[in-house]
Amino acid sequence: MHFTLTIPLRQYDSFIEKLDPSSPAFNILATGCHNRKAMRGGYFEDTVKILCVKEEAVLILQLAEKLCPEIISSISRDWSE
Repeated sequence: MHFTLTIPLRQYDSFIEKLDPSSPAFNILATGCHNRKAMRGGYFEDTVKILCVKEEAVLILQLAEKLCPEIISSISRDWSE
């Protein structure tokens, strides 16, 4: 089963800055794909999508809760088999 975590770009930046560049979590986040989506009202929403397996998603969410609890509610989670 694969998970896709979608994190708003600003929250992603503040989260990844708190991680050690040699850590597994940093490497998982660094593989994310930047997306820009046009929204109503003529503005854009920038996000980072991270494709990962369940164990990686759990690791990212646990670290986010510990290091940046304010971003947890803004991380969307989708899964597919």
